Amino acid sequence: MKGKASQLVTRNTVGKLMFELKLVSEEPPLGRGRLQIGEFTEEFEVVLEFWSADEYRQHWSEVLESMLNGRRSSALITSMTEPSTASFLVWWPIYAHAEGFVLQQQILFLNDLKFDPNDPAKHVPKRVQFSEDGERISEWQIDSRAIENFLRRAIRG
Repeated sequence: MKGKASQLVTRNTVGKLMFELKLVSEEPPLGRGRLQIGEFTEEFEVVLEFWSADEYRQHWSEVLESMLNGRRSSALITSMTEPSTASFLVWWPIYAHAEGFVLQQQILFLNDLKFDPNDPAKHVPKRVQFSEDGERISEWQIDSRAIENFLRRAIRG
């Protein structure tokens, strides 16, 4: 299954105007991050060996800015290891949708995929809303104003 993405959960959640993505612990080799969309919060491990904490923040900002500037899909990587030796990575594909965006949590199996962490958008699969078993795939809707507010807060520090 070359480069196959796998969704981690199967329920539908509608987000609000709140969006936050940050590192809450930056101690290498394994930090912790937190994603908040409306009332939904997900904490996750962040490998701090291939990318530094600043590189994650830069990646997240660049992806979100590109989406606000008209890109149709990309992905927020939340755990990146050396692509040439990793078997998978954890990411949140983001898709343009109506007045905002939709996020889905996935594991991307790398196998023989020549993954380029500088251009994750080229590896994002087409948005699918149902699993092969017919289950609804979890996705979180985010208003573009929530992304704009997040980026303003991130720039202020």
